[in-house]
Amino acid sequence: MSALHKAKFIDPHTVCLSDIDGRGQRSVTTANVVIATGTHATRDKSIPFDGQRILISDDILTLEKLPRTLTVIGAGVIGLEYATIFSALGVRVTVIDKRDHLLPFLDREITDNLAYHMHQNRVTLRLGEEVCKLELMSDDKGERVKITLASGKQIVTDKALYSIGRTGATETLDLSTAGITPDERGRLKVNEFYQTSVPHIYAAGDVIGFPSLASTSMEQGRLAACHAFNEKTNSQPELFPLRHLHHSGNLDRGPQRGRADARRHSL
Repeated sequence: MSALHKAKFIDPHTVCLSDIDGRGQRSVTTANVVIATGTHATRDKSIPFDGQRILISDDILTLEKLPRTLTVIGAGVIGLEYATIFSALGVRVTVIDKRDHLLPFLDREITDNLAYHMHQNRVTLRLGEEVCKLELMSDDKGERVKITLASGKQIVTDKALYSIGRTGATETLDLSTAGITPDERGRLKVNEFYQTSVPHIYAAGDVIGFPSLASTSMEQGRLAACHAFNEKTNSQPELFPLRHLHHSGNLDRGPQRGRADARRHSL
C-alpha cells in the first residue's frame, strides 16, 4: 500500500484515505488502528512568523547564510540543539526560557555542565524570563526582530527561533468521529498498552508526548501491535535511560536513579 495518503476517520473502524495529489480517495475498514502521526512545531497565533526572521525549526533549515545573532525562544531539546549548533558556527546566540534551569527532566549535574559549556561558547542564557512580544523591525543595521520580555527588557536580534514545544499532528484526522479527544497540544493519552480512550485505537511515538525519542517510539509501536493481535511479548524498559511509565504517570529518570543507588551502596 502506498503511504502517500491523507487520512481521516469516518467512524471508529473506518478510515478515509485521500491521495495527496488529489487523484482520488477510498475507505478502509479495520479492526485496529495505530496512530503514529508525529508532531509539528507549535506556532503561537499572536506571533508574526515570516519564515525569514521569525522562524520555527523547519524554517531554520532553509537559511541561505548564517546570521550575526540568533535568539532562541524555548530551552527545550530542539531549541538547545540549534543554539549549540549555531554558536559552534560562530553565531552570537541568546536563549530565553521561563524556567530557571535547562532540561529539568535530566540529571542536574548534566544540565549544569551543558550550561557551562554553552557559556564557554559565548551563549547567553536568559532563564526565568518570559517573552511577551515579537516584532519585525528595520533599522540602520537592516531587517531584524525585537523581542520584549515580561521584565521589560528588550532584545534585538537578526533571527529569532521560536521553539516552544511540539503539537501533535492530529488536527486533520477527525478524531471526534472516532470518539477520541486530544489534549490542547493535539497529543493523545494512552494506557500501558498504548490504547487510547477507544480500546481498538492505539497511539505511539511523538503524538503521545514525552520522551519523543526514536528508540522509545519504536518500542511503543511494537508493544501496541503485539497487544492488538494478542501476541505475547515482553519489554525491558530499564534499558531506556528515559521512558514514560504510563501505568503510573511518572517519568523514571534512569541516570538520576542510578546515581542515587550508587550513593546508597557507598554508605
